[in-house]
Amino acid sequence: MTTLTVPDLHVPDLHVPDLHVPDVHRPDLHRPDLHWAGLADSAAPWLELTAVALVETGWDSRVLHARAADGSRWIFRFPRRPEVVADMARERLLLALLRRHDLPIAVPDWKIHVLLPSGDGEQLVVGYPELPGFPAGTEPAGDGVFEFAVDLPPPSRYAATLGAAMAALHAVDPGPLPRVTAADLRTESSTILARVQALPVPTVLLRYWQSWIEDDRWWQYATMLRHGDLHPGHTMIDGTGAVVGVIDWTDAGTGDPAMDFIDTRHAFGPAFGDDLLAAYSSAGGLIDSVPGRVVRWQSFAPASAALLGLDHRRPDLVASAIGRLRQQATRLGAGQLPL
Repeated sequence: MTTLTVPDLHVPDLHVPDLHVPDVHRPDLHRPDLHWAGLADSAAPWLELTAVALVETGWDSRVLHARAADGSRWIFRFPRRPEVVADMARERLLLALLRRHDLPIAVPDWKIHVLLPSGDGEQLVVGYPELPGFPAGTEPAGDGVFEFAVDLPPPSRYAATLGAAMAALHAVDPGPLPRVTAADLRTESSTILARVQALPVPTVLLRYWQSWIEDDRWWQYATMLRHGDLHPGHTMIDGTGAVVGVIDWTDAGTGDPAMDFIDTRHAFGPAFGDDLLAAYSSAGGLIDSVPGRVVRWQSFAPASAALLGLDHRRPDLVASAIGRLRQQATRLGAGQLPL
């Protein structure tokens, strides 16, 4: 078992291959999971849920693992904030679009999508059958520290199948989904850069990002459909290390396809990033300036993480992000790539 810190703030649905969990109907009124189990049961009474495990570490949603009376395993998601509900509306549309294409991976099939009374308001409940396989990594404490279910470095099948899945995804026509352009992403990055200057970010990094944003050559690509949060915990693998499914599509939409490379490159290192790019290219993915964009987006990611921590009053997230930025600055100062 290998442990590594991954700067990901959108926590996965955290599928697990084996559940040893209590009976949902056990009369313990002090257990908070009973409330969410009750909502799941109300949303899908025909499943006759008999066992649950609640995962509270999700940034956007609570997640309930459930076993139905017929033995099938289900995932239930409960968004925490109104803006997440809006994101999940887009996610629902996207998943319906993806299921009409012959992707080489499984994706969630939302069988349940219902608003139920909860407290003083309403709670959206989303449920779907658990995907095959198990996550390449899990995040037990929700603190960015992952425990990996694959060897390090990952087996070649992991890069090969993930690259093929990414190439297939990026080739899907976004259809009715909102279109984001490279110009939009450039403007958004400029806004982030302006805000992050209020934090103790090393000057050498600010200059590096400024040069990237101001250089027209980095913004000449066509945006594509991309996952947007493709870290190991969102990739479901089989016993050989092959990717068989992808979960948590809340951040998916049109954007720079290079963004789908940054999380696994961070988790497994630049050599794996090169292997993934090669697999992606072999499967028909367009490379052009992707490698350089991957490095720049990966470098910029902690800036967004720091602002997220600032906006949500999480000084621990801000401090962690600044620490990663200082490491990058040291590398830049030595004439190396930041990552």
